[in-house]
Amino acid sequence: DLFITSNDQEKDIIYNYFGYKRKQIAVTGLCRWDVLEDKSENSREILVVPTWRSWLEDVDDDVFMESDYYKNYMKLLNSKELEEMLEKYDVKLNFYLHTKFKEYMSDFHISGNRIRLIPFGEEPLNELMMKCKLLITDYSSVCWDVFYQGKPVIFYQFDTEQYLISHGSYIDFDTDLFGDRTKEIPELLELLEEYICTDFKLKDQYAVMRESCYKYIDNDNSRRICEEIKKRKW
Repeated sequence: DLFITSNDQEKDIIYNYFGYKRKQIAVTGLCRWDVLEDKSENSREILVVPTWRSWLEDVDDDVFMESDYYKNYMKLLNSKELEEMLEKYDVKLNFYLHTKFKEYMSDFHISGNRIRLIPFGEEPLNELMMKCKLLITDYSSVCWDVFYQGKPVIFYQFDTEQYLISHGSYIDFDTDLFGDRTKEIPELLELLEEYICTDFKLKDQYAVMRESCYKYIDNDNSRRICEEIKKRKW
Protein backbone atom coordinates (compact mmCIF):
# COMPACT_ATOMS: atom_id res chain seq x y z
CA ASP A 1 0.00 0.00 0.00
CA LEU A 2 2.90 2.36 0.65
CA PHE A 3 6.45 2.17 -0.69
CA ILE A 4 9.13 4.13 1.20
CA THR A 5 12.01 5.65 -0.78
CA SER A 6 15.01 7.86 -0.08
CA ASN A 7 15.05 10.24 -3.07
CA ASP A 8 13.14 11.26 -6.17
CA GLN A 9 15.25 9.05 -8.45
CA GLU A 10 14.32 5.99 -6.42
CA LYS A 11 10.68 7.07 -6.50
CA ASP A 12 10.84 7.13 -10.31
CA ILE A 13 12.37 3.64 -10.36
CA ILE A 14 9.58 2.25 -8.16
CA TYR A 15 6.98 3.95 -10.35
CA ASN A 16 8.50 2.88 -13.66
CA TYR A 17 9.46 -0.70 -12.83
CA PHE A 18 7.48 -1.92 -9.81
CA GLY A 19 3.98 -0.99 -10.90
CA TYR A 20 3.14 1.35 -8.02
CA LYS A 21 1.13 4.52 -8.48
CA ARG A 22 2.90 7.76 -7.55
CA LYS A 23 0.50 8.37 -4.66
CA GLN A 24 1.62 5.01 -3.20
CA ILE A 25 5.27 6.09 -3.09
CA ALA A 26 6.67 8.35 -0.37
CA VAL A 27 10.07 10.02 -0.30
CA THR A 28 10.90 10.03 3.41
CA GLY A 29 14.25 8.33 3.91
CA LEU A 30 14.59 4.91 5.56
CA CYS A 31 13.69 4.48 9.21
CA ARG A 32 16.80 2.39 9.96
CA TRP A 33 18.97 5.41 9.20
CA ASP A 34 17.64 7.24 12.26
CA VAL A 35 19.87 5.20 14.57
CA LEU A 36 23.02 5.70 12.50
CA GLU A 37 25.78 7.78 14.05
CA ASP A 38 29.44 7.94 13.22
CA LYS A 39 31.31 5.93 15.89
CA SER A 40 34.59 5.77 13.99
CA GLU A 41 36.44 8.59 15.77
CA ASN A 42 38.55 6.22 17.85
CA SER A 43 38.44 3.38 15.35
CA ARG A 44 40.58 2.51 12.35
CA GLU A 45 38.45 -0.21 10.80
CA ILE A 46 37.61 -1.00 7.20
CA LEU A 47 34.46 -2.97 6.50
CA VAL A 48 34.17 -5.40 3.58
CA VAL A 49 30.60 -6.52 2.80
CA PRO A 50 30.12 -8.46 -0.43
CA THR A 51 26.60 -9.35 -1.43
CA TRP A 52 25.38 -12.77 -2.64
CA ARG A 53 25.21 -14.27 -6.14
CA SER A 54 22.10 -16.11 -7.31
CA TRP A 55 24.15 -18.57 -9.35
CA LEU A 56 26.05 -19.71 -6.23
CA GLU A 57 23.14 -20.06 -3.84
CA ASP A 58 22.96 -23.55 -2.25
CA VAL A 59 25.80 -24.98 -4.35
CA ASP A 60 28.17 -27.56 -2.88
CA ASP A 61 31.26 -26.28 -1.09
CA ASP A 62 33.61 -27.49 -3.79
CA VAL A 63 31.59 -25.61 -6.44
CA PHE A 64 31.59 -22.47 -4.30
CA MET A 65 35.33 -22.68 -3.76
CA GLU A 66 35.91 -22.92 -7.52
CA SER A 67 33.91 -19.75 -8.17
CA ASP A 68 35.38 -16.38 -9.14
CA TYR A 69 33.56 -14.95 -6.13
CA TYR A 70 35.41 -17.11 -3.64
CA LYS A 71 38.76 -16.89 -5.40
CA ASN A 72 38.68 -13.11 -5.70
CA TYR A 73 37.81 -12.52 -2.05
CA MET A 74 40.30 -15.12 -0.85
CA LYS A 75 42.97 -13.45 -2.97
CA LEU A 76 42.10 -10.08 -1.42
CA LEU A 77 41.95 -11.32 2.17
CA ASN A 78 45.28 -13.12 1.85
CA SER A 79 47.06 -10.43 -0.12
CA LYS A 80 50.55 -9.80 1.23
CA GLU A 81 50.24 -6.18 0.10
CA LEU A 82 47.03 -5.78 2.07
CA GLU A 83 48.55 -7.35 5.16
CA GLU A 84 51.55 -5.02 4.99
CA MET A 85 49.34 -1.98 4.42
CA LEU A 86 47.13 -2.73 7.41
CA GLU A 87 50.20 -3.22 9.58
CA LYS A 88 51.94 -0.09 8.29
CA TYR A 89 48.98 2.20 8.95
CA ASP A 90 47.60 0.41 12.03
CA VAL A 91 44.28 -0.43 10.38
CA LYS A 92 42.00 -3.44 10.86
CA LEU A 93 39.64 -5.01 8.33
CA ASN A 94 36.33 -6.74 9.03
CA PHE A 95 34.93 -9.15 6.44
CA TYR A 96 31.17 -9.72 6.79
CA LEU A 97 29.62 -12.36 4.54
CA HIS A 98 26.00 -12.12 3.32
CA THR A 99 23.43 -14.21 5.18
CA LYS A 100 22.68 -16.30 2.06
CA PHE A 101 26.34 -17.39 2.04
CA LYS A 102 26.82 -17.86 5.80
CA GLU A 103 27.14 -21.64 5.37
CA TYR A 104 30.32 -21.04 3.37
CA MET A 105 32.07 -18.91 5.99
CA SER A 106 34.15 -21.89 7.15
CA ASP A 107 35.61 -22.09 3.63
CA PHE A 108 37.29 -18.72 4.09
CA HIS A 109 40.62 -18.49 5.88
CA ILE A 110 43.17 -15.75 6.37
CA SER A 111 46.83 -15.54 7.24
CA GLY A 112 47.06 -12.04 8.71
CA ASN A 113 46.10 -11.02 12.25
CA ARG A 114 44.53 -7.68 11.30
CA ILE A 115 41.58 -9.22 9.43
CA ARG A 116 38.48 -10.62 11.10
CA LEU A 117 36.00 -12.94 9.44
CA ILE A 118 32.63 -12.16 11.01
CA PRO A 119 29.84 -14.72 10.51
CA PHE A 120 26.39 -13.28 9.81
CA GLY A 121 24.56 -12.50 13.04
CA GLU A 122 27.63 -12.60 15.28
CA GLU A 123 27.76 -8.79 15.46
CA PRO A 124 25.11 -6.22 14.44
CA LEU A 125 25.89 -5.04 10.93
CA ASN A 126 24.78 -1.48 11.66
CA GLU A 127 27.30 -1.29 14.52
CA LEU A 128 30.06 -2.37 12.16
CA MET A 129 28.93 0.28 9.67
CA MET A 130 28.96 2.97 12.34
CA LYS A 131 32.44 2.01 13.54
CA CYS A 132 34.05 1.66 10.13
CA LYS A 133 36.00 4.41 8.40
CA LEU A 134 35.37 3.08 4.89
CA LEU A 135 33.31 0.40 3.16
CA ILE A 136 34.40 -1.96 0.41
CA THR A 137 31.51 -3.69 -1.31
CA ASP A 138 30.46 -4.93 -4.71
CA TYR A 139 26.73 -4.37 -5.10
CA SER A 140 25.38 -4.50 -1.54
CA SER A 141 22.76 -1.95 -0.49
CA VAL A 142 24.69 -1.38 2.75
CA CYS A 143 26.64 1.17 0.71
CA TRP A 144 23.70 3.53 1.18
CA ASP A 145 23.92 3.26 4.99
CA VAL A 146 27.65 3.95 5.05
CA PHE A 147 27.46 6.79 2.52
CA TYR A 148 24.56 8.30 4.52
CA GLN A 149 27.12 8.85 7.30
CA GLY A 150 29.42 10.69 4.91
CA LYS A 151 31.96 7.86 4.75
CA PRO A 152 33.70 6.74 1.55
CA VAL A 153 32.75 3.62 -0.38
CA ILE A 154 34.91 1.63 -2.79
CA PHE A 155 33.06 -0.61 -5.23
CA TYR A 156 35.01 -3.78 -6.05
CA GLN A 157 33.09 -5.24 -9.00
CA PHE A 158 35.07 -8.04 -10.63
CA ASP A 159 32.07 -9.86 -12.16
CA THR A 160 29.83 -7.04 -13.38
CA GLU A 161 28.86 -8.71 -16.65
CA GLN A 162 27.58 -11.89 -15.03
CA TYR A 163 25.96 -9.98 -12.18
CA LEU A 164 23.98 -7.77 -14.55
CA ILE A 165 22.79 -10.80 -16.52
CA SER A 166 21.63 -12.62 -13.38
CA HIS A 167 20.54 -9.76 -11.10
CA GLY A 168 20.26 -6.64 -13.23
CA SER A 169 20.53 -3.11 -11.89
CA TYR A 170 18.41 0.05 -11.86
CA ILE A 171 21.50 2.26 -11.85
CA ASP A 172 24.39 2.60 -14.26
CA PHE A 173 27.58 1.28 -12.65
CA ASP A 174 29.67 3.46 -14.95
CA THR A 175 28.06 6.78 -14.06
CA ASP A 176 25.85 6.51 -10.98
CA LEU A 177 28.09 5.04 -8.27
CA PHE A 178 29.01 7.39 -5.43
CA GLY A 179 32.46 5.92 -4.90
CA ASP A 180 35.57 4.76 -6.71
CA ARG A 181 35.04 1.60 -8.75
CA THR A 182 37.53 -1.09 -9.71
CA LYS A 183 37.61 -4.67 -10.98
CA GLU A 184 41.20 -5.42 -10.00
CA ILE A 185 42.80 -6.03 -6.60
CA PRO A 186 45.98 -3.97 -7.28
CA GLU A 187 43.85 -0.90 -8.09
CA LEU A 188 41.62 -1.61 -5.10
CA LEU A 189 44.67 -1.60 -2.82
CA GLU A 190 45.91 1.64 -4.38
CA LEU A 191 42.56 3.29 -3.72
CA LEU A 192 42.49 1.96 -0.18
CA GLU A 193 45.93 3.32 0.62
CA GLU A 194 44.95 6.67 -0.89
CA TYR A 195 41.98 6.90 1.48
CA ILE A 196 44.05 5.80 4.47
CA CYS A 197 46.63 8.50 3.75
CA THR A 198 43.93 11.19 3.60
CA ASP A 199 42.40 9.99 6.88
CA PHE A 200 39.48 8.44 4.98
CA LYS A 201 38.22 11.80 3.75
CA LEU A 202 35.28 11.65 1.35
CA LYS A 203 36.37 12.93 -2.07
CA ASP A 204 34.81 16.19 -3.20
CA GLN A 205 32.92 14.72 -6.17
CA TYR A 206 31.24 12.16 -3.93
CA ALA A 207 30.43 14.74 -1.27
CA VAL A 208 28.51 16.60 -3.97
CA MET A 209 26.72 13.40 -5.02
CA ARG A 210 25.72 12.74 -1.41
CA GLU A 211 23.54 15.84 -1.41
CA SER A 212 21.43 14.44 -4.25
CA CYS A 213 21.45 10.77 -3.17
CA TYR A 214 19.36 11.54 -0.08
CA LYS A 215 16.49 13.97 0.05
CA TYR A 216 16.94 14.15 3.81
CA ILE A 217 20.02 13.61 5.98
CA ASP A 218 18.72 13.88 9.53
CA ASN A 219 17.13 11.72 12.22
CA ASP A 220 13.52 12.33 11.17
CA ASN A 221 12.96 9.54 8.65
CA SER A 222 10.70 7.54 10.98
CA ARG A 223 8.65 10.65 11.76
CA ARG A 224 8.10 11.34 8.06
CA ILE A 225 7.04 7.73 7.48
CA CYS A 226 4.52 8.00 10.32
CA GLU A 227 3.17 11.23 8.87
CA GLU A 228 2.70 9.56 5.46
CA ILE A 229 0.78 6.74 7.14
CA LYS A 230 -1.38 9.18 9.11
CA LYS A 231 -2.22 11.05 5.91
CA ARG A 232 -3.84 7.87 4.64
CA LYS A 233 -5.95 7.53 7.83
CA TRP A 234 -5.07 3.85 8.30
